[in-house]
Amino acid sequence: MAEGALYFAHDTNSRYDPKIQKVIMKHGLLGYGIYWCLIEVLHEQNGYISKDDIESIAFSIRAELETVKSIINDFGLFKADDDGNIYSDRVLKNIQKRLEKSEKARRSVQARYQKATNVDQSNNEPTTNVDQSNNDRSTIKESKVNKEKDNKYPFENFWDLYPVKVGKKKCVEKWENLKDTDKAKVLDTLPGFIAYKPFDTFNHPNPLTYLNQERWNDELPQLSQVNNGQQKYTSPKQITIDHSTLN
Repeated sequence: MAEGALYFAHDTNSRYDPKIQKVIMKHGLLGYGIYWCLIEVLHEQNGYISKDDIESIAFSIRAELETVKSIINDFGLFKADDDGNIYSDRVLKNIQKRLEKSEKARRSVQARYQKATNVDQSNNEPTTNVDQSNNDRSTIKESKVNKEKDNKYPFENFWDLYPVKVGKKKCVEKWENLKDTDKAKVLDTLPGFIAYKPFDTFNHPNPLTYLNQERWNDELPQLSQVNNGQQKYTSPKQITIDHSTLN
């Protein structure tokens, strides 16, 4: 599997499913292959295929358009929303599980840097050594203040989570120059950024590129509720961002 490609389960006995058996009976293994190509495309496109894209998809997999339409319409393997866009309940469940996993990772990161903040605050107690000179007291106090500032959002929290491990030294320098508000937003949005892979050959940028381009401000697609409680991804152009919640 190509690096950065999305993963989804493929049951080893799926060819014995009654609906798939009917596909194979009518179209042979070609139809079976087209079915799985469509499943891959659904995962790449966040769960939905536009009805206007079916012809181009048929061309891309070198299949007859009528055969592709038959796989979509004749065997109960796919559904269509009110706009005629194609989806699969199982694919939407797969995507939802990936989002839930991403949210769990985000909460874990938040807990880690919150714990680090609490530890730093407990360590920031004034020294009471009467034999220590005024200069020594000043130096220790300054050291503790700097430690609290540096560890509130530790670089290692970012580095441990980011999937590409190159250029660490420059990344540390860049991280130290970020505002605390930006560091907090990085750690808050990074799990979703990592989970979002729009196509199977997608690779995440190098970490320094991510930091230099401020990719934590990317507006990524998200799931929304449509029709009968059905979940559907919306594109970045469809998302309305409430910037007051990002501060």
